[in-house]
Amino acid sequence: MWTDDQAWVLVLMAEPSPRRRFLIVDDSDDIRWVLVRLVQRGVPHARVQDAPDASAALDALHDAGDGDGLTVISDYDMGLGATGVELLAEVARRHPRAKRVLFTGHALSDIGPVASQPDHVLSKDGGLLVLRKFLAEA
Repeated sequence: MWTDDQAWVLVLMAEPSPRRRFLIVDDSDDIRWVLVRLVQRGVPHARVQDAPDASAALDALHDAGDGDGLTVISDYDMGLGATGVELLAEVARRHPRAKRVLFTGHALSDIGPVASQPDHVLSKDGGLLVLRKFLAEA
């Protein structure tokens, strides 16, 4: 398991490429908006999409192939429907090369052992601060 600092650097430091694609999934319009803008500024040549829930996220990934160049950043609790863990497990099944990041305000103890499925689990509070710091230094 990576720390917040290490995970954001790993997610964002890869060389910019038109093949880089990010999907931000969160039921909060405000959080989704902030994450999209931060990723757009941090990886300016990447394609950045967003979705309010798991169903819309999977629809948006219909053309993602094996997931090469794809990073999916998902909230854990998105109200009705699938959780972020369930979404990321399905992303792994459909797009095995995609990077999967669970971005949550919940304590890991609240999420349970399935939280080990994503590549990275980040705290919303710590993750935003680390991302802002990284973007300021880039």
